[in-house]
Amino acid sequence: MAPGSDVVVERILAAAEAEFERVGLRRASMGRVAQVAEIGRATLYRRFPDKAALVDAVLQRHLTTSLARLETLMAAIPDPRERLVEGFAETIELIREDRLLQRLLETEPETVLPIATTQGAVGIALARDFLADQLRRSGLDASGHLDEAAEIAVRLVHSLMLTPSDRLGTDRQASRDLARRLLLPALLPR
Repeated sequence: MAPGSDVVVERILAAAEAEFERVGLRRASMGRVAQVAEIGRATLYRRFPDKAALVDAVLQRHLTTSLARLETLMAAIPDPRERLVEGFAETIELIREDRLLQRLLETEPETVLPIATTQGAVGIALARDFLADQLRRSGLDASGHLDEAAEIAVRLVHSLMLTPSDRLGTDRQASRDLARRLLLPALLPR
């Protein structure tokens, strides 16, 4: 069942995310998630047959929510180039402030890294498609290589998420400067 299609699923996903943030993925139990969601274990297992399915759904919902927040911010900026600059800066800030992501990277990188890397194609594709769509709707053309340019930008952000830099995007203004100097020319060659 798709997230958002069922009130019970939404309660489960919210409870699971809170539990993952509190104790991590490994220590979270399906029983505790059911308890926090105020449902029976059987109801939980009808929606999510195992913990892996629940983790996938929570992470997908988490990314989708972040992209919706980003889309709202970007829609309010009239200049397409500045929209991309602010979108990049906001993305870096979202990553920096993401309690779930930071908790999991800190406490159980051996669990999170495979999800974000070798199993991360779905998330990267979702973010790439989002960015390519933003570029298309802005009327910006990357010389016929829109999807590739979007994927490169997403992979840069992905790298900064997994290995924060003490030189790149260290604060919002530094992220803006980086986007103007390097990202815009790569995404939107003249």
